[in-house]
Amino acid sequence: MSLDYLIAGKEPEQPTPPLSTTVINNYYGRHYFEYKSKRTLFGLPLVHINCGPGLRWARGIIAVGNVATGLVALGGVSAGLLSLGGVSLGLLLALGGVAAGSIAIGAVAIGLLTLGGVTLGWLSIGGVAKGTFALGGVVAASKVAIGGVASAPVAIGATVEGAQTFLISENGGLTGDQLAAAMAAVRAACAGAPRWVADLLCFFVRNF
Repeated sequence: MSLDYLIAGKEPEQPTPPLSTTVINNYYGRHYFEYKSKRTLFGLPLVHINCGPGLRWARGIIAVGNVATGLVALGGVSAGLLSLGGVSLGLLLALGGVAAGSIAIGAVAIGLLTLGGVTLGWLSIGGVAKGTFALGGVVAASKVAIGGVASAPVAIGATVEGAQTFLISENGGLTGDQLAAAMAAVRAACAGAPRWVADLLCFFVRNF
């Protein structure tokens, strides 16, 4: 009991304690996300997602990861029946920066049917294209080439080289007898190929 309380009947004011500063340090490790379904098919999980820094490999019927392999694969590097990624390898369909597959679509595409910037395939459509049948800016083909610069046995374009050539004038496409002759040459060159290939090439000849 203080002297102030005995004389005046009141307690002395307590000094306010100084504010304390708390420093919290958070340390974050290398985080990643992984999910693997319990159900499996042929020993593979139905869904496997494995993403994060470093080499994260996903293997499943549906696989999503930095590297992915599966029936349907999505990743930086992917391989599967249907594949989508930076570098993509697909048995049926591949889409990516660099794509290889039966049907390949990408900046660089290699396959049976290809579409992209630089393409190589049986039927090839691209800025620079090479194949049995090729359409695009600069094209070379073993049978039919249609493009700005075209080289093939049947070549149709603004600049052409081949056994049968059809020069597109700056004023417009082929007309009259020249158009009929070009389409007949295309259909003859497509003998043995599916009919839709000749139809597609003739469509481009008419609308070049």
